[in-house]
Amino acid sequence: MGRRRLIGWIVDVPLAPPAGLEGELRSIESVIDFEPLLPADLMQLADFTASYYAAPIGEVLKTLLPGQLPAWGDRRLELTNRGALA
Repeated sequence: MGRRRLIGWIVDVPLAPPAGLEGELRSIESVIDFEPLLPADLMQLADFTASYYAAPIGEVLKTLLPGQLPAWGDRRLELTNRGALA
């Protein structure tokens, strides 16, 4: 992730970092919603789905949540000459 500012979901707050973690943890800069976006039963479904399909929990959550998070970060798209000619 480097120095990029990213938006994500907090799905758990462990008391200690996971064993074997390489690198440093970063602080949460701000919180958009203080209320859970999904009820407990849907979070359990998301957790099961991520585990069963060996998928990142964030990808599973994207399929369950309507709309789109604000577009923060360093990503930038540009139209290339080749793309313009296509």
